[in-house]
Amino acid sequence: MKLDQLREVVAIAEFGGLRPAARQLGIAQPVLTRNLANLERELRSKIFERHTQGMLPTLFGGVVIDGARRILSEVDQLSEAILEHRGEGRRRRATTKAKRGSVVPIQREEDRADHVFIDVMFEIFRVYGRIMRAGDRMGKPVGITGSRWQILGPLQHKKATVSEIARHMGLQRQSVQRTIDVLRREGLVEMIDNPSHRRARHAVLTASGWSAIREANKVRDGWIRRTTLGIADAEFEAAYLFLRRLRKRLGDRLMP
Repeated sequence: MKLDQLREVVAIAEFGGLRPAARQLGIAQPVLTRNLANLERELRSKIFERHTQGMLPTLFGGVVIDGARRILSEVDQLSEAILEHRGEGRRRRATTKAKRGSVVPIQREEDRADHVFIDVMFEIFRVYGRIMRAGDRMGKPVGITGSRWQILGPLQHKKATVSEIARHMGLQRQSVQRTIDVLRREGLVEMIDNPSHRRARHAVLTASGWSAIREANKVRDGWIRRTTLGIADAEFEAAYLFLRRLRKRLGDRLMP
């Protein structure tokens, strides 16, 4: 995955189709189509669904697009900071030369933060893709896909509106609403009145929903034990603290 691919994905999401996105990016539509197919093949998941009204992100695609926007924003900010730093460095060298009458070599540290940050983001995408595929396999016997599990998970702890679930999971509200609609049709979730907001109703697990999630969690617990075997608790704690700090810096908010 490259920065150009992230820009292309964001453009498709913002303009709603391949043709307007290609026009905005200044590339041929067949090239953009091929690039998107290559990226979806690399991530092993669909980013967009083709509809008559345009290209709509999948649940997985919403995560990729949100992450891409954040990465591109961070890269832009980093580029500006580097330019400012270099400008300050040139001013300091000029001052040093004027004072001493000769150029003093300055050892510049190679700042790889931007590259490492992007590498971390790509690794998160890869891990996310594998977790979702594992979720599909584990939930298949009880009719739960990885994306549905993602929505049912928060409802094990409390009732929540669609917007609250989207904020809590860092997903787009529209994609969460589509999944909730499917879960309602399948009898796993129902909507109840919200005393605090007449229009934003609460989603809660039905008896069938609780049964399905309990069975899926039993399989999940065994998978967790096998997956984490040989990895120290301290590594998980360090990874959790880093990701939590990064999420807060990116502006995510937990469900109240």
